[in-house]
Parts: sequence; C-alpha cells; structure tokens
Amino acid sequence: MKKYLIAMALMLFALANQAQTKKFNWISWHKVSPEVKSKLKAIKINKTETLYSSIAEAVTDAKAMGGTYNVMVAEIDLDGDGLMGYAVGYSGSYFCGSSGCPIEVYEKNGTKTLSVTDMWSDVKPAKNGIITSQGRFVALKTSK
Repeated sequence: MKKYLIAMALMLFALANQAQTKKFNWISWHKVSPEVKSKLKAIKINKTETLYSSIAEAVTDAKAMGGTYNVMVAEIDLDGDGLMGYAVGYSGSYFCGSSGCPIEVYEKNGTKTLSVTDMWSDVKPAKNGIITSQGRFVALKTSK
C-alpha cells in the first residue's frame, strides 16, 4: 500500500509539472517590442537564418501574396531555466490549412525547439513543451 501511495504521489507530481494552467501571452508581430525583436535576431534557426529574419520573410511573403495573415509572438520560459524562450504562431489564409496553423517554440537560444500544427489560441504552455488543443503533450527537442 505504501509503494502504491508513493507511486501515485509521484505520478500526480509529474502531471502537475507537465500540464500547467498558464496561457501564452500572444502579441501581434507589429506590436512586438524592439527589445524582443532584437532578441529574436540572436536566435539562429539554421546556419544562415535567424528567428527574426524568418518571421520578417514570412510577413513579407504573406503581404505579397495578398492573403490574410497574422504572426503572433509570446515570451515564455517552458524549460524552467529562468531565461525566456519564444513561441511563434502563424494564422490566416496564407499560413493555415484544414489541420490548423504552424506554431514554433524556441528555447535555449534555439537549441531546444518544437513545431506543431494547431490553433495557436488553443495551445497551452507546459513544462518542457506544450499541450495541444486536443490535450496532447508535445515535448521540446534538442535540435543542435
């Protein structure tokens, strides 16, 4: 019985840490502060591109194509290291399809990432990942 109670307590503790009740504080790209945009310029998403340049290019492409679009950015510390990570949610006819819209998360200066297709307004932050609109946990992965 004692082992059972200990196992249950550990499982509840893990679930409590995984499924936080916080929400992303999404800010429209056009309202993101210069300070945050500067931080996004430091996050390399590949050898030649930063997170900032990727978002700016997506906005330019969406404008040129004439589709509806919105890019949202949220600062959040998902891995608990005390440093802010960044979530980027894309929406509108230019970015989204029948399964939802792209959402990307970058922690540890871009070395821990995740990418899903969902409704950015419905995903929730969790320790070391996110909870999708269907309640599925998606973990950050080390990418570099």
